[in-house]
Order: sequence, then C-alpha cells, then structure tokens
Amino acid sequence: MQTSVFPCYMVAIIVFVAMFLLAVIVSQMISFKPDRSDVAARKVWFWVFGALTLVASFGIDFLVNVNSITVPTLYSKFLIHSCIAAFSAFALYILLGIVISKSTRGKLASWF
Repeated sequence: MQTSVFPCYMVAIIVFVAMFLLAVIVSQMISFKPDRSDVAARKVWFWVFGALTLVASFGIDFLVNVNSITVPTLYSKFLIHSCIAAFSAFALYILLGIVISKSTRGKLASWF
C-alpha cells in the first residue's frame, strides 16, 4: 500500500501563504507614529503570525490528515512529515520576512 505525504506539505504551504499575507496586511494597516512605536507593533504582529504559522500548520495537518490514520507505521510517518512541514513553513515564513524586510522601504522594512 503506497501512501503519499503530499497533503502534509500542502497544508503547510497554504497556512504559510495565508499567515504571511495576513502579516503583510496587518503591517500595512498600522499607521506611522512620530515616536516610532508603530515599529514595535509591526514586529510583534510579524512574530505572532509566525508562531501561528507553526501551530496552525501542525494543528490543521494533525486534525485533517494524521488523526484519522489507524495503521501505526503510517501514523508515525505522517506525524513526522507533519512536524517537518510545519517547521519548514515557519522557516520559509522567517526567510521570506527577512528578504522582504531587507529589500523594501516603508512599513515592511521594520519587521527586522
């Protein structure tokens, strides 16, 4: 019996894209302030969505894909790939955040 772990990674990619877009939208919604207190708010929201990327990616994947598996070897295989996918999505989130932060000016440049 051949099974694919592709759904684990697909869920992680979808969550990564959704959380990153939400981080961009929220960062753009925070208005500039003369005392630069807006920078701290943007950083906090960036990291909040980063943590949500990790948690939501694993949680959704566990509830949708892994929880319904009854074969122990397949269960552990999917659980391992769910963890790898969640941490990969988090790493991509951070990496893309650094790239955008360092290559742009304006509100998104204050993430790092």
